[in-house]
Amino acid sequence: MTKIYRDNFGVPHIEANKYSEAVYSIAYVHCEDDFYTIQQWLLASRKQSGHIDDWDAPYIDFICEFLEIEKYANCLKKNISEEYLDLIQSYC
Repeated sequence: MTKIYRDNFGVPHIEANKYSEAVYSIAYVHCEDDFYTIQQWLLASRKQSGHIDDWDAPYIDFICEFLEIEKYANCLKKNISEEYLDLIQSYC
């Protein structure tokens, strides 16, 4: 069971039994606090930034495609431990 509470300053505190639960809770709190940025990065990772921002987003999509970010990310993924990949999946 996970418990999230905020102190008087609005800082979130998370109590969890497992790392994966804590990571999921961090993602939840992050979305509560700054959903716009999460949405921008999600769309950028899919090369669809132009759907939310007409000015800078096409450049971000172009750079991601030009530098083949997805290809390099998949190559680096092979070097990451399964435990860490599970934590990343918990955040997503």
